[in-house]
Amino acid sequence: MTHLAITETIAGLIGQYALTFITLVTVLVLLGMVVSWQLFNQYYGQLWQTGYSVWERLSASAIAHKLWQTSPRFWGFLGRRLSPDSYLGLHLTVGFIISFITFVMFGNLAKQVVEAEGVVRFDQELANALYQNANAFEITLFHLITNLGGRMATIVIGLGVALWLLLRQHKLLLISWAVAIIGNSVLNFVLKFAFQRARPTFDNPLLVESFYSFPSGHAMGSVVMYGMLAYILSVLVADLRWKRMALACITIWFILFIGFSRMYLGVHYFSDIAAGYAAGLGWLTIVITGTEVARRRSSGKLRQAESLEANQPHPTQTT
Repeated sequence: MTHLAITETIAGLIGQYALTFITLVTVLVLLGMVVSWQLFNQYYGQLWQTGYSVWERLSASAIAHKLWQTSPRFWGFLGRRLSPDSYLGLHLTVGFIISFITFVMFGNLAKQVVEAEGVVRFDQELANALYQNANAFEITLFHLITNLGGRMATIVIGLGVALWLLLRQHKLLLISWAVAIIGNSVLNFVLKFAFQRARPTFDNPLLVESFYSFPSGHAMGSVVMYGMLAYILSVLVADLRWKRMALACITIWFILFIGFSRMYLGVHYFSDIAAGYAAGLGWLTIVITGTEVARRRSSGKLRQAESLEANQPHPTQTT
């Protein structure tokens, strides 16, 4: 079987069983995430201890000693980046790595789209298969779902969460929320205008959109808006692991179904959605990492101030 035949077969099956497919994919993703979460929590201590032991051995080696003497500033910098105790430490490094990976993925997709290679053939086959197998029930369902990532939903949720944070006086989270939502809109507009990819075209379209296609604004927006909302709720409300897991599952369900709805309704190609997810995750990671850096810094200053206050002599102790 040729590569083209395989592509057509996969696209045809997805188009024929669209709702079943996205439901199955979502369930598998959620199961994978739950299992990974449980394994991480179970073996986190062992993994950290193993990694720390390896780092200690490397640090004590003769090669590391020579490198330290040659470039002490660089190795000092590297040590701080890998330290979980520093507010500019390990989590900042992890955030940078995630952002780098997602932007590389976006760049790879963009290259294929510009050069009309690789995924572009699958894009067209899947778009045609979904359109040809569309039915009234799924059209209505995905019209409802796609609105969850639309402009009106973004405005309502964006203003609602901003007002809630303002009333609760969470200034840092309010600023981060605004930066995430507004920055995502600007970034998506710039990327769409930069690539200027035309949307899929059909004789009787299920939904009509006027602006460019790549990357999907709904895909980017759902990742950033619902991902940032889940992060804020995990900081302020979800104080238990099961609550955070529930938040993560609901968020992923929204993101996957909103993205798929855009393909089903014929206003985006598969690569538009994938690129939107990659760009959105990259931007979300940057915002959350920056927020965590600021939170840790503020927390460190608060602990320092409390320590100084505790060491001050009490007025009743003076003579």
